Amino acid sequence: MVKIIFTKHAKLRCKQQNINMEILTNELTKIPPGHGKITWKTNNMTRVGLDFKQSNIALVTTVITKQKYMSTIKNKTAKYNKA
Repeated sequence: MVKIIFTKHAKLRCKQQNINMEILTNELTKIPPGHGKITWKTNNMTRVGLDFKQSNIALVTTVITKQKYMSTIKNKTAKYNKA
């Protein structure tokens, strides 16, 4: 089991995007231990940036929901599709 710690930025993003931190923590504790920085996609398509400090301690650096992520992709591709 991995111990999850949220940064201030990650807590702010969870609050802005209406993400329940308890549910996210329960889901992230089940991931395998790792090293370095990774991006993890949860079951509800939320992308979480993780920075492993030790093999069993992970620091959540950022949280991105699918809706926000997809809207930025659509806006970027819309410029190219207009031509």
